[in-house]
Amino acid sequence: MNRLLACLLVLPLGPAALAAEPPYDAPDRGWYVAPGLTYTRADAARGAGNGPGAVLTLGNRGEVAAMELSGLYTRLGDGATLAGGEIGVRVGPFGSSWWSRFVGLVGFGLLQEKNVPALGKDGTSIFGDAGFGYVYPLPLFGWASTLRADLRYRYDYEQPPHDAGTPESFGDWILGVGLQIPLWHTVRVPPPADARVAVVPATAPPAVPEPAPVEAAPAPAPAADLAQAGTLVLQGVNFQTGRAELTPDSIPVLDDAAKQLVAHADLKVEVGGHTDSSGNAASNLTLSQQRAEAVRDYLIGQGVAAERLSAKGYGDAVPLADNATAAGRARNRRVELKVLS
Repeated sequence: MNRLLACLLVLPLGPAALAAEPPYDAPDRGWYVAPGLTYTRADAARGAGNGPGAVLTLGNRGEVAAMELSGLYTRLGDGATLAGGEIGVRVGPFGSSWWSRFVGLVGFGLLQEKNVPALGKDGTSIFGDAGFGYVYPLPLFGWASTLRADLRYRYDYEQPPHDAGTPESFGDWILGVGLQIPLWHTVRVPPPADARVAVVPATAPPAVPEPAPVEAAPAPAPAADLAQAGTLVLQGVNFQTGRAELTPDSIPVLDDAAKQLVAHADLKVEVGGHTDSSGNAASNLTLSQQRAEAVRDYLIGQGVAAERLSAKGYGDAVPLADNATAAGRARNRRVELKVLS
């Protein structure tokens, strides 16, 4: 069952799923609807075999957890059906890196059972379930939708009175795959891959991508501006998720920064790495240091004297915006150049 879940998660996404940075963060807060398909491995004691089903969920997500109300229907073998409703809680995901997109699941509800051979008559039971799942950004038709898959165990308790020889409970395994679609919220559209992003002051407001095609930004300001501003954010410098490997779109920005530094050999600069607050603080500090060193190494490779550059990781300790929003987290994930002398 676990192998089947892994295949469902990885195969549709391809190898890049574990490496590429998604176009937006973990699911945004607020209301969403989540249609999905299920497959139930029914308790053998039911005497009805396994079968497919469907589920429709309405949920509301907070910072790290979501409350959900779901309606479900399952058709087992021999014409047996299960239909009902559930109130549940999903905890997570805790960040945008692939390993932090796991979620925990728990819920309870009512189940109407028809034509189940082991019961002998139709009835309504009480159930509780728990399990785990995984989510991954999968924008469709301009919406910031999310692919979600989960595996859960359901304990189904038959309400008394029980006929002689009738089981008092059943245990079923349910595998589900669906799409989580936010209500009244659209995906942020990234700029074209060939757009040149300028080096801008750290105090400048964050760029807000527009749905319309984005024209190339003007060339970076001269290096004299670096000395005047004191600290500049390298807008457009990005890394593979959870790693310190630069993405190809970062190269033009770093090349421009290197030319400015080479032209002004009197400047000594600190390369500062910053993350958002997703994940563990200690891991964020280590990752930010590694990313700052990666940028420093690239600039040295482009002709900037090594003794002029230092690298320091700040983790999530110096945010520019509110980490409670996706836009704020995107702005906080950055690399800065700070003039030391």
